[in-house]
Amino acid sequence: MLLTLLAGCGLSNFDRDEQYLSAGSIDRVSIPDPLDQPDFVDVRVIPEVNDPRNISGRVVEIKVPEALAENGLVNSIVVRRLGDAQWLFLDSPPATVWPKIRGFWAQLGIGMDEINPGLGIMESNWIGASEGDPEEVFNEVKNGAGGDVQHKFQLRLERGIRNGSTEVYIEHHRQDVIGGLLAVWDRESSNVELEHEFLKQLAYYLGENINTNYTVSLGAAGLAAEERAILIPDSQTPVLRYRLSFSRAWVTVGQALENAGVDVSDLDRDSAVYYVRYDPDRRRDPNMVQRAFRRLSRQNQEDQPTHEYLVYLQTQGKEVDVMVLADVSTYADALLAEQLLTLIKEYSS
Repeated sequence: MLLTLLAGCGLSNFDRDEQYLSAGSIDRVSIPDPLDQPDFVDVRVIPEVNDPRNISGRVVEIKVPEALAENGLVNSIVVRRLGDAQWLFLDSPPATVWPKIRGFWAQLGIGMDEINPGLGIMESNWIGASEGDPEEVFNEVKNGAGGDVQHKFQLRLERGIRNGSTEVYIEHHRQDVIGGLLAVWDRESSNVELEHEFLKQLAYYLGENINTNYTVSLGAAGLAAEERAILIPDSQTPVLRYRLSFSRAWVTVGQALENAGVDVSDLDRDSAVYYVRYDPDRRRDPNMVQRAFRRLSRQNQEDQPTHEYLVYLQTQGKEVDVMVLADVSTYADALLAEQLLTLIKEYSS
């Protein structure tokens, strides 16, 4: 009898699982007027389905996501430059970066006039040093040698393009001391190369200390910033929207494709197009040696499907939309396009 009951329960659970998928709602229980009328709370409300991809009713295979560590960028610290703009990229969140930067200034013996983790701003005191080679100025500041020129540094943290990353900007200002008084700071950058030197030295310091004595700044954790990369799914034309200038977005997409191991066969900046080979069914192999081997073996792949697409950037005011096309007049399959755009977003920095 016990075996029969156990077998019955197993079959009943199987059937019940199937029934859950097709279950609907029933009317609320009605309580007669003479009795108390308690407040009903729906603890398991079924939400309205938001289906921008129009995949309702279709069978979709959900694959296990690949680890981000494969791209070689996790915990990386890189100084990036684009024209006169330069910044330090870290694959760590602002909340963990902020305390380490405080340590950098403390190591140099530089005091702060302003510290605001909520805005991501640190502003140093005026520091006496000479004016000359950036490395020499940095060493004078570090050694407290002093000098006849006053320097001030403003450091700004921002959330990076990719989730969990940080961008650090440093702005330098110099003033001559006139009659024992400092002139008014006009808040314009004075020395781009000295800013680069401090970013480089900060990168060295963080490289040695970012993973030691783990601390978190609750103030910097709430650093206000809107997302700079938003994936907008759609059943016809999914879009990856960057809140960046075109120049920054163009470089970001190119680096993301390279870091993700997507082959770029050609590019045309004037037309804002990257020509790529992308096969969603083939495992990504961003390893540099594997990519080089693939390039050498392309001549032996003439009989294989090309899987060629156009990654197109379109400026929309202060934003840039990235789309995937099958050719110059046809959008790529929406799900495939979303896969590629997700990959680009994941590897953006």
